[in-house]
Amino acid sequence: MKWYCSTLLLCMSATLGWAQSIQNGVVKEYNGGKQKTPLANVGVSVKNAPRVQSDKTGAFRLDFRTLKPGDRVEVRSIEREGYVIFNQEALDEWRVSKDDVPFTIVLCKESRFRALKEKYYALASKSYAEQREAEEKRLAASQKSGQLLQEEYERKLKEISDLYETQLENLDNYIERFARIDLSELDQEEQTIIEMVQTGDIDGAIKAYDAMNILQKMDAVNRQGEEANRAVRALQQKVEEAEAQKTRLYALVKNQIALLKLKGGRESFDRIEQMLVDAAGKLSDRPEVVWDCIDFYTDQGNSDQTIRWCEKYLAFNSLTPVQRGFVESCLTVSLYNVGRLKEAMEHSRKSLEYLEEARADGSNRSLLRYLNALIQQGGLLGVTEQEEASVKCFEQVVHLCDSVLRTDGEDDVVQQYKYEAQYRWMVALSRCGRYEEAFHFGKKLVDEMQPRMADENVLWMERYGRVLNQMFFVSSRYGDLDNKDEYLQKNVAIWQKLYEKNPQAHVSDYAELCQRLLFHYYGKKEYDKCFEAARKELELREEACRVPGDIDLSSYAMASCNLGYLYAHYGDIQQAEPYMLKAIDIQQSLVQKDPATHRGMLVHYKADLMQLYVKQRDIAKCTALERTLRPEAEQLFANHKEQEVTAIVNAWSSLGLWSLLQGNRAEAEALRKRIVALDPDYRDNEDCMRFIHQLDQK
Repeated sequence: MKWYCSTLLLCMSATLGWAQSIQNGVVKEYNGGKQKTPLANVGVSVKNAPRVQSDKTGAFRLDFRTLKPGDRVEVRSIEREGYVIFNQEALDEWRVSKDDVPFTIVLCKESRFRALKEKYYALASKSYAEQREAEEKRLAASQKSGQLLQEEYERKLKEISDLYETQLENLDNYIERFARIDLSELDQEEQTIIEMVQTGDIDGAIKAYDAMNILQKMDAVNRQGEEANRAVRALQQKVEEAEAQKTRLYALVKNQIALLKLKGGRESFDRIEQMLVDAAGKLSDRPEVVWDCIDFYTDQGNSDQTIRWCEKYLAFNSLTPVQRGFVESCLTVSLYNVGRLKEAMEHSRKSLEYLEEARADGSNRSLLRYLNALIQQGGLLGVTEQEEASVKCFEQVVHLCDSVLRTDGEDDVVQQYKYEAQYRWMVALSRCGRYEEAFHFGKKLVDEMQPRMADENVLWMERYGRVLNQMFFVSSRYGDLDNKDEYLQKNVAIWQKLYEKNPQAHVSDYAELCQRLLFHYYGKKEYDKCFEAARKELELREEACRVPGDIDLSSYAMASCNLGYLYAHYGDIQQAEPYMLKAIDIQQSLVQKDPATHRGMLVHYKADLMQLYVKQRDIAKCTALERTLRPEAEQLFANHKEQEVTAIVNAWSSLGLWSLLQGNRAEAEALRKRIVALDPDYRDNEDCMRFIHQLDQK
C-alpha cells in the first residue's frame, strides 16, 4: 500500500506538471537604430495566466494554467503609461515556447511613435499630391494636343481621382506598417535607406532598394534551396539556411513595398503588384506570400484577382482551420461583389464550418471571426430572399455575443458585433413582414444605444442613425405614427452632428436624410418644411459633387428636379423652370457616358418640364421640347426595363396634354390607349391621372 500511494503521488505530480506551462519573457524599449534597452514596470496580461509586471531588467514570467507549448497566447493588454506596442505582428503570432526561449515584447514611447508616423504621413501626402498633379498635367497636355477626346479625358481624370482617393484611404495602414520597421534589426545598408526616407528622399530610397537586386538575389537563393533539397541529409543545414534567407529577402521585399505605398501613385502601385506576383512565383510554397497578394487585391477592390489568389491559397495542404475559414470568408465577399451569389453562399457555408472548428481553442479572436462569418451568411441569406433563415442567423449571433459578454464582462468589440447583428435582425424581421416584432425589438435597441451617444463617438453615432432610420420605416408599417416623427427628428439630429464633425465623410448621408424629410413633409402637406428640406438637399448634393470619389451627379440632378417640381406644383412656374432645366443638363451629361443606365430619368425630367410648359401655354417651348422628348420616349419604350415604365407613362401623359392644348384629341386618345396597355396601374401615377382627367373633361 505504501508503494502504491507513492506511485500515485508521482503520477499526480507528473499530471500537474504537464497541465501547466511557463513562458519567460523580456520587455524592451525601441530606440531607433540603437540597441533596445530593458523596460521595467510594464503590465503584461494574457488569457489563462495571472497578470505580471516586468522587473528592472525587463524580465517577466507567465504561469499558464492549461496552455501547452505550441499553443497560441491571447494577449489582453500590455501597458505602461506613455508607451505603445511596437512589435504587434510578433504578439499576434505569439505561442508558448517549446524550447524555453524568452519571448520579447518591444514598446516604443508614444510621443516618438506618433512623431514618426506624422513625419511619414507628411512625406507620403506630399508625394501623393505631387504625383497626382503630374499625372493630371500629363493628361491635360494630351487632351490639349488633341490626343484625347473630352469624354476620354474626363474618364481618365476620374480614374486618377478614384485611384488616389483609394490610396489615401489606406494610407494610415501603410504608415502603420512602415513606422514599425525595427531599425535596430536592420543591417547598415538598409538603415541608411530608411534614413533617406526620413529626410524626404523617397525616390532615392527606392533606387537604393533597386540597387540591392532583391528579387534577383531571391532567384539565387531559390537555386541554392533546390540544390540543397536534392542533396543528402548532410546538406540539410544549407537548405535551412536558404529558407531563412528567403524569409529575410521577402522581408526586404515587404519593406520596399511599404515604402512604395508611402510614395503612392499609379506607377508605385503597379510596381507593388508586379513585385508581389513575382515573389509569389518564386516562393510558391509559402502561403503567407499568396496571402499578401490577396491582401493587396482586396485593398484595391479588385474582386476578380482576389478570387484568383484566394483559390491559390486554399490549394495549400498545410493550412489551419482558422486560415481556411478566414480566406473562405474573403472569397465569399469577392464572389458576392461580382454577382456570383450561389458560389458565395457555398463558400460562406465552408467558412462557417472551418471557423466553428477553430472555435475549439476558446480564444476571443476565433469567436469574433466566427461571428463575422455568421453575419456575412445572414446578409447573403437576406440578399437571396431567404429572410426567415436570415432572421435565425442574426438571432444566433446576438445569443452568442450575450453568452460571451455575460462570461467575460463588457467587451467593446463583441458589443459592436452584437449591435450590428441586432440591427440586421430588425431589418430581416421587417423584410419578413413581422413589423410588430421588428418595432418592439428596435425600440429596445434604441433605448440600449441611447446612453452611448453622450460621448459622441462617430462609429456609434453612425450605428444609432442606421437604427433610427430603420425604426422610422418600421413605425410607418406598424402604424405608430407619433413615434415615426420622433425617430425621424432624432435621426436628423444625429446626421447633422456627424456632418458638422466631418462634412466630407457624411455629406451624402445627410443629403439622403434630407430627401427623406422632403417626402415625409410632402405627405403631411407641411409645405414650408418641405421646401426647406428640398433646398437643403440640393445644397448638400452640390457640395457632395466637390468631394473626391463621391461625385453622384444622378442624385444631384434628382434633387434639382425635386425642388423645381415643388415650385411647379405650388404655382411658382418662374422659380421652377431653372431647377428643372439644370436637372436635364446634368442628366444629359450622364446619358452621354452611359445611355442604358440614365436615359430613363432624362425622359422623366423632360416630361415634367413639358407639363410645366403646357401649364404656361408656352407653344414655342413645348414645340422645341417635343422634338427631343417624343423620339427619346419611343426609343426608351422600344427596349424598356420594368423600372422605366413610369418615365414612359409620364412622357406620354405630357405629350397627351400637349396634344390637347393643340386641339388634337385623336392623338391624345391614342396616347391614352398606349398608357393603359403598358401600365394597368396607371391610376397610381399623379401626372398620368391629370392628363386622363383633362381628356375626359374635353
